Amino acid sequence: MKNKIIALLLVSFFVLAGTAYAKEQQPLTAEDVVAKMTTELNLTDEQVKAVAPIVRESILKRRAFLESVEGEFVTDKENIKLKMAKFQREENQKLSEILSEEQMQKLKEKQRLRRSLNKDDIDYAEGVGGTGFSTAGASMQF
Repeated sequence: MKNKIIALLLVSFFVLAGTAYAKEQQPLTAEDVVAKMTTELNLTDEQVKAVAPIVRESILKRRAFLESVEGEFVTDKENIKLKMAKFQREENQKLSEILSEEQMQKLKEKQRLRRSLNKDDIDYAEGVGGTGFSTAGASMQF
């Protein structure tokens, strides 16, 4: 009886841990990113409407690029990092036409902090298919 209880507790623990991990790995949607930007950058309603398509497009570009390398054995992470950085620069350029200087500075500071915390990851994605990259990383983390 004691063994059954222990086994049940262990199974419950692993199921709950697995569920929490899977939930954590879900990519953010454009709507999630815009909602967080709205709160943290104090976006106006007009800015929200202008920012949403830019964020959506950026996520789609990243996702398409990561899907193109997913499943391949990628040894040159540096080139992939450069490509992802290019996407970030393009997005920031578009956002700079909408956001105030103060909002852009705050956004860039958050991006720098995120990069410093995730130096080894490409767009903050973890390995899928042996590449070290995943389409989950295609969603920007704000």
